[in-house]
Amino acid sequence: MSDPSTTRRYRSLERRDSPTTIEEAVAWFDDATAGRAAAGYLYSPAAARFVARSNGVWQQRDAGGVESADFGPAFEVTLFTAERELRWTHSGFGKGAAVIVSDREAAEGSVRLLAGVREHLLWGYCSAQIDGWVSTDSARIGPLWVPFGDPIDDGDWLVLTGVEYTETDEHGNVFVVDRRHIGIEKRSPERGKRV
Repeated sequence: MSDPSTTRRYRSLERRDSPTTIEEAVAWFDDATAGRAAAGYLYSPAAARFVARSNGVWQQRDAGGVESADFGPAFEVTLFTAERELRWTHSGFGKGAAVIVSDREAAEGSVRLLAGVREHLLWGYCSAQIDGWVSTDSARIGPLWVPFGDPIDDGDWLVLTGVEYTETDEHGNVFVVDRRHIGIEKRSPERGKRV
Protein backbone atom coordinates (compact mmCIF):
# COMPACT_ATOMS: atom_id res chain seq x y z
CA MET A 1 0.00 0.00 0.00
CA SER A 2 1.23 3.49 -0.83
CA ASP A 3 2.15 6.06 1.78
CA PRO A 4 -0.78 8.56 1.75
CA SER A 5 1.59 11.44 2.46
CA THR A 6 3.40 10.90 -0.86
CA THR A 7 0.67 9.36 -3.03
CA ARG A 8 -1.72 11.59 -4.94
CA ARG A 9 -4.39 11.04 -7.58
CA TYR A 10 -3.62 11.91 -11.19
CA ARG A 11 -5.51 11.77 -14.48
CA SER A 12 -5.19 8.59 -16.49
CA LEU A 13 -6.09 8.50 -20.21
CA GLU A 14 -6.73 5.31 -22.17
CA ARG A 15 -6.97 6.02 -25.91
CA ARG A 16 -8.02 3.85 -28.81
CA ASP A 17 -5.18 3.57 -31.35
CA SER A 18 -7.41 4.09 -34.37
CA PRO A 19 -10.79 5.69 -35.07
CA THR A 20 -13.68 3.62 -33.73
CA THR A 21 -17.42 3.47 -34.25
CA ILE A 22 -19.65 4.62 -31.43
CA GLU A 23 -20.84 1.04 -30.94
CA GLU A 24 -17.22 -0.13 -30.47
CA ALA A 25 -16.53 2.75 -28.06
CA VAL A 26 -19.63 1.95 -25.97
CA ALA A 27 -18.67 -1.75 -25.84
CA TRP A 28 -15.15 -0.76 -24.72
CA PHE A 29 -16.64 1.41 -21.94
CA ASP A 30 -19.09 -1.35 -20.94
CA ASP A 31 -16.18 -3.82 -20.61
CA ALA A 32 -14.23 -1.33 -18.46
CA THR A 33 -17.16 -0.51 -16.17
CA ALA A 34 -19.25 -3.71 -16.12
CA GLY A 35 -21.75 -3.93 -13.30
CA ARG A 36 -21.56 -0.29 -12.22
CA ALA A 37 -24.34 2.28 -12.59
CA ALA A 38 -23.64 4.49 -15.60
CA ALA A 39 -25.23 7.49 -17.25
CA GLY A 40 -24.28 9.92 -19.95
CA TYR A 41 -25.44 12.25 -22.66
CA LEU A 42 -25.19 12.51 -26.41
CA TYR A 43 -25.47 15.27 -28.95
CA SER A 44 -26.97 14.60 -32.37
CA PRO A 45 -28.25 16.92 -35.09
CA ALA A 46 -31.82 16.33 -33.82
CA ALA A 47 -31.41 16.56 -30.04
CA ALA A 48 -29.35 16.40 -26.89
CA ARG A 49 -30.35 13.41 -24.74
CA PHE A 50 -29.37 11.72 -21.53
CA VAL A 51 -28.87 7.96 -21.50
CA ALA A 52 -28.52 5.38 -18.71
CA ARG A 53 -27.33 1.79 -18.53
CA SER A 54 -29.91 -0.51 -16.96
CA ASN A 55 -29.22 -4.26 -16.71
CA GLY A 56 -26.47 -3.92 -19.31
CA VAL A 57 -28.67 -2.09 -21.84
CA TRP A 58 -28.33 1.59 -22.69
CA GLN A 59 -31.67 3.43 -22.66
CA GLN A 60 -33.04 6.90 -23.29
CA ARG A 61 -36.40 8.45 -22.45
CA ASP A 62 -38.70 11.02 -23.98
CA ALA A 63 -42.38 11.85 -23.60
CA GLY A 64 -43.26 8.57 -25.34
CA GLY A 65 -41.40 6.43 -22.80
CA VAL A 66 -38.15 4.52 -22.36
CA GLU A 67 -36.46 2.99 -25.41
CA SER A 68 -33.07 1.65 -26.42
CA ALA A 69 -30.51 4.43 -26.71
CA ASP A 70 -29.89 5.51 -30.29
CA PHE A 71 -26.18 6.36 -30.50
CA GLY A 72 -26.15 6.15 -34.34
CA PRO A 73 -26.72 9.81 -35.25
CA ALA A 74 -24.59 11.18 -32.38
CA PHE A 75 -21.62 13.41 -33.13
CA GLU A 76 -20.49 13.53 -29.49
CA VAL A 77 -21.08 11.07 -26.62
CA THR A 78 -20.05 11.21 -22.95
CA LEU A 79 -20.73 8.21 -20.68
CA PHE A 80 -19.66 8.03 -17.05
CA THR A 81 -19.55 6.14 -13.78
CA ALA A 82 -18.13 7.48 -10.53
CA GLU A 83 -14.73 6.08 -11.58
CA ARG A 84 -14.48 6.45 -15.39
CA GLU A 85 -15.69 8.60 -18.27
CA LEU A 86 -15.83 7.74 -21.98
CA ARG A 87 -15.59 10.57 -24.49
CA TRP A 88 -16.26 9.87 -28.16
CA THR A 89 -16.32 12.48 -30.91
CA HIS A 90 -17.36 11.69 -34.49
CA SER A 91 -14.67 12.63 -37.00
CA GLY A 92 -16.10 11.16 -40.23
CA PHE A 93 -17.47 8.10 -42.00
CA GLY A 94 -19.14 6.78 -38.82
CA LYS A 95 -15.93 6.71 -36.78
CA GLY A 96 -14.33 8.93 -34.21
CA ALA A 97 -11.79 9.35 -31.43
CA ALA A 98 -12.45 7.56 -28.13
CA VAL A 99 -10.79 8.04 -24.76
CA ILE A 100 -11.55 6.80 -21.24
CA VAL A 101 -10.58 9.18 -18.44
CA SER A 102 -10.02 7.88 -14.90
CA ASP A 103 -7.70 8.43 -11.93
CA ARG A 104 -4.54 6.67 -10.89
CA GLU A 105 -2.39 6.80 -7.78
CA ALA A 106 1.19 7.96 -8.18
CA ALA A 107 3.87 9.74 -6.22
CA GLU A 108 4.07 12.33 -8.99
CA GLY A 109 2.54 13.22 -12.32
CA SER A 110 1.74 16.17 -14.51
CA VAL A 111 -2.08 16.39 -14.38
CA ARG A 112 -3.24 16.23 -10.76
CA LEU A 113 -6.76 15.63 -9.38
CA LEU A 114 -8.06 18.76 -7.65
CA ALA A 115 -9.70 18.10 -4.28
CA GLY A 116 -13.46 18.54 -4.04
CA VAL A 117 -16.46 17.97 -6.26
CA ARG A 118 -17.61 20.52 -8.83
CA GLU A 119 -21.23 21.00 -9.90
CA HIS A 120 -22.82 21.99 -13.18
CA LEU A 121 -26.50 22.94 -12.95
CA LEU A 122 -28.80 21.32 -15.52
CA TRP A 123 -31.29 23.58 -17.24
CA GLY A 124 -34.84 23.64 -15.85
CA TYR A 125 -36.66 22.50 -12.73
CA CYS A 126 -37.68 18.95 -11.85
CA SER A 127 -41.33 18.55 -12.75
CA ALA A 128 -42.07 14.83 -13.15
CA GLN A 129 -40.52 11.48 -12.28
CA ILE A 130 -41.30 8.19 -14.01
CA ASP A 131 -39.45 4.88 -13.63
CA GLY A 132 -36.09 6.33 -12.61
CA TRP A 133 -36.18 9.28 -15.01
CA VAL A 134 -36.80 12.93 -14.08
CA SER A 135 -38.11 15.58 -16.46
CA THR A 136 -36.40 18.93 -16.04
CA ASP A 137 -38.51 21.60 -17.71
CA SER A 138 -38.07 25.17 -18.78
CA ALA A 139 -40.12 27.37 -21.09
CA ARG A 140 -37.03 28.04 -23.17
CA ILE A 141 -35.99 24.48 -24.10
CA GLY A 142 -38.87 22.24 -23.00
CA PRO A 143 -38.48 18.95 -21.13
CA LEU A 144 -35.20 17.09 -20.79
CA TRP A 145 -35.37 13.57 -19.33
CA VAL A 146 -32.49 12.78 -16.96
CA PRO A 147 -31.80 9.38 -15.35
CA PHE A 148 -32.30 9.89 -11.62
CA GLY A 149 -33.93 7.41 -9.25
CA ASP A 150 -34.00 9.26 -5.92
CA PRO A 151 -37.28 10.98 -4.94
CA ILE A 152 -37.70 14.59 -6.11
CA ASP A 153 -39.99 17.49 -5.29
CA ASP A 154 -41.40 19.87 -7.88
CA GLY A 155 -38.93 22.69 -8.26
CA ASP A 156 -35.80 20.74 -7.33
CA TRP A 157 -32.77 21.10 -9.59
CA LEU A 158 -30.41 18.46 -10.89
CA VAL A 159 -26.65 18.94 -11.15
CA LEU A 160 -23.92 17.01 -12.93
CA THR A 161 -21.15 16.42 -10.42
CA GLY A 162 -17.55 16.09 -11.44
CA VAL A 163 -13.90 16.38 -10.56
CA GLU A 164 -11.26 18.61 -12.12
CA TYR A 165 -7.61 18.04 -12.97
CA THR A 166 -4.95 20.74 -12.75
CA GLU A 167 -1.45 21.45 -14.00
CA THR A 168 1.12 23.83 -12.61
CA ASP A 169 3.21 25.93 -14.98
CA GLU A 170 6.86 26.92 -14.56
CA HIS A 171 5.82 30.01 -12.53
CA GLY A 172 3.75 28.04 -10.01
CA ASN A 173 0.37 29.02 -11.47
CA VAL A 174 -2.24 26.28 -11.17
CA PHE A 175 -4.94 25.95 -13.84
CA VAL A 176 -7.70 23.47 -14.70
CA VAL A 177 -6.89 21.38 -17.79
CA ASP A 178 -9.62 18.74 -17.70
CA ARG A 179 -12.74 17.59 -15.89
CA ARG A 180 -14.58 14.29 -15.49
CA HIS A 181 -18.25 13.67 -14.61
CA ILE A 182 -18.92 11.40 -11.64
CA GLY A 183 -22.68 11.54 -11.06
CA ILE A 184 -26.03 13.31 -11.01
CA GLU A 185 -27.46 14.79 -7.79
CA LYS A 186 -30.39 16.98 -6.82
CA ARG A 187 -30.50 20.33 -5.08
CA SER A 188 -33.45 22.06 -3.47
CA PRO A 189 -34.35 25.59 -4.58
CA GLU A 190 -33.72 26.73 -1.01
CA ARG A 191 -30.25 28.23 -1.60
CA GLY A 192 -29.18 25.24 -3.69
CA LYS A 193 -28.64 23.07 -0.63
CA ARG A 194 -27.83 19.39 -0.96
CA VAL A 195 -30.79 17.14 -0.29
